[in-house]
Amino acid sequence: MVLPPLDSLNEADKDALIRALLARVEELWARLAAVEAENAALRRENAELRAKLNLPEKTPDNSSTPPSRGQKPSASAMAREKHDTAIHPHGIFFHSVRPADFEVVSPMMV
Repeated sequence: MVLPPLDSLNEADKDALIRALLARVEELWARLAAVEAENAALRRENAELRAKLNLPEKTPDNSSTPPSRGQKPSASAMAREKHDTAIHPHGIFFHSVRPADFEVVSPMMV
């Protein structure tokens, strides 16, 4: 809005200009209130999201995540598990049995 030179305005024009400016001020106050309300809502949402960042990662133990999506064991745990598993000469698997716990008999010795 470009203001005309005030010296050239008569009383009625000045009154009209004042009313127009007051209406514009009211409009801007309303827009400011809306922006402040939106800003407050966004700040609340931001705080909620930041709080979620501090939550522990979801696991099968603390959520409805299926066990297949859980964290896989480390390589050393898998190696230990393989070490604890032995195979019977006839191909039957025995878990938690160490190879030193039984004697393997080959067909040649029978």
